Amino acid sequence: MLIIFIITSIISNIYISILEKEYCSFYELDGKELIIHATVVSTRKENDYTYEYIIKTKANKKLLLYIMKTNDVVLEYGDSIRLEGIFSKPEGSRNYKGFDYSEYLKTKGIYGSLSIDEDKIIILEKNKGNKIVNLCNKLRQECYNKVNSFLPEGTAGLLMGILFGDKSGISEKIIISFQESSLAHILAVSGAHVSYIIVGIVFILKKVNFKKRLAYVITIFALLLFMVMTGFTASVIRACIMGIALLLSKVLYKKLDFWNSISIAVLITLILNPYSINDVGFILSYGGVIGIIIFKKNVSDILIKIKLNSKLINLLNITLAVQLILIPITMIKFNILSFSFILSNLLAMPLLGVIIILGFIVLIISFISMTMAKFLAIFLNFFLRLLIIIAETCANIYFLNVTVVTPYIFSIIIYYIFIFIFNYLYSLHTSNYLRLYERKILESLKRLKIKKIIIMIICIVLISNIIFMLFVNYPKNLKVNMVDVGQRRLRIYTNSTE
Repeated sequence: MLIIFIITSIISNIYISILEKEYCSFYELDGKELIIHATVVSTRKENDYTYEYIIKTKANKKLLLYIMKTNDVVLEYGDSIRLEGIFSKPEGSRNYKGFDYSEYLKTKGIYGSLSIDEDKIIILEKNKGNKIVNLCNKLRQECYNKVNSFLPEGTAGLLMGILFGDKSGISEKIIISFQESSLAHILAVSGAHVSYIIVGIVFILKKVNFKKRLAYVITIFALLLFMVMTGFTASVIRACIMGIALLLSKVLYKKLDFWNSISIAVLITLILNPYSINDVGFILSYGGVIGIIIFKKNVSDILIKIKLNSKLINLLNITLAVQLILIPITMIKFNILSFSFILSNLLAMPLLGVIIILGFIVLIISFISMTMAKFLAIFLNFFLRLLIIIAETCANIYFLNVTVVTPYIFSIIIYYIFIFIFNYLYSLHTSNYLRLYERKILESLKRLKIKKIIIMIICIVLISNIIFMLFVNYPKNLKVNMVDVGQRRLRIYTNSTE
């Protein structure tokens, strides 16, 4: 794992230094009219006044293309086009510690956007894209059409978000509710989705007399196609690669090492795009899995000592293990400190399993009998509505959701150091097999009284903050950053020493 981590770090740093120069040189074209030959590499996305596409130039640069709805030109994946348009570089953060659109586009490998007039685009050739990607795009579009035919608009978008990670059809209000109720991970394809896909495909193949190893190999190819269908998002790559690693271990009769499978997933993701490390889906996905691996056992042990119900423990231990890692991340990315995560996840997670299984079943049946699909969709719609109600209710419990300013990285580091040390010491306390230096650590801690430990922790925190304040140059005058038109949320930060 360490070797993979070192290789990943070296490759990513070299790659980022090269890419940064490319981005900076491309940004110099801001406001200029460009004549470009490119290929459409995405399906059409509809905005209020425009249609949005992703195009790739012959120099292998991705750009966003905006075409007014009044334009008669309709593009499809794989179209080779010639166009003239004004290039616009993406905006950076317009508010202190605010959303940085340019960094967001880098996680997608996009350099900027092009706006064109009606008569300045020509389709040169059709179907120039990858045949497999084209097939997967058509299948995804067909799934989208089927879902919209058997579910109303609000829940149809949510189902596509849950099954394929496509949040384009979900209203902003619902997305905010899921963020503020600590349920944002539901809208990113996770290990739960992949596990249901694996179990479902393997079960069907075994029923039709496929051998186990052949069933696993076929399932691996199915997961690769699923990655293509979902657009190779960071969370999907992580979940699918770990699923593929699990299946390969069964095919080769080898024991699975979770840390190695995670490291390989990170390596592949960052080789494809090193800026993915800033992607929210990447951070939530990997953070959640790491939290489960590191903290699940000790959290479960503590819950057992509290004498909770075994079923409640099974629901709580994963939720708490994940949140130990994700709390600082939600503070940084969403400016929310949510204490409703226990309630929201207890209610939502059992429901999520039902929605994923029933969602895939209804979707598959819709290709055979739309009448049967519409009947089953009545129950599916009910569960989706219930999930939305849970998210909105938990988000609206005002005393459990606190809006916070973006914390400093130093504070986050202190938090992680503390929880990892505490977890390590608790592991020593409960372990029956200790090395010599571990016994010495435990014995020295036992000689300390609880009061002394608490005083030591307080002193460490205070000294750390004093050191941090000495080395950080705070602004001397009052600084107020107000939101401008186009920003979603009002944030005011003040820094003053007067």
